[in-house]
Amino acid sequence: MDMSQTLLLLNTIRKWISRGALFFFLAVSGCATYHPMPITAEAVGAKLQPPDMAQVRILAGEIKHPILHPIELKADEELPPTARPFWRSY
Repeated sequence: MDMSQTLLLLNTIRKWISRGALFFFLAVSGCATYHPMPITAEAVGAKLQPPDMAQVRILAGEIKHPILHPIELKADEELPPTARPFWRSY
C-alpha cells in the first residue's frame, strides 16, 4: 500500500469510529430511567391543590408580547368583552 491508500484507509476508519461513537452516545443518552413515585392520598392531594392565584397573577404579569396586551381576569367577575373570544376558542 502506498501512502495515499494508507491515509484514505485511516480516514475511513476514523470516520466510522466517530459515527459509531456518535450513534452510541445518542442511543445511551435517549434512555429514560424509572423513578418510583408511590401513589398515596397525601401525594395526590398535594399535586391536586389549586395554584396560588397571587403567584399566577405575578407570573402572568411578567409575560411580555409585542402585540397582545394583558387582560386582567378576576375569578369572581364576568369576563370582559375582549377576553370572551379567546375563552370560546378553547
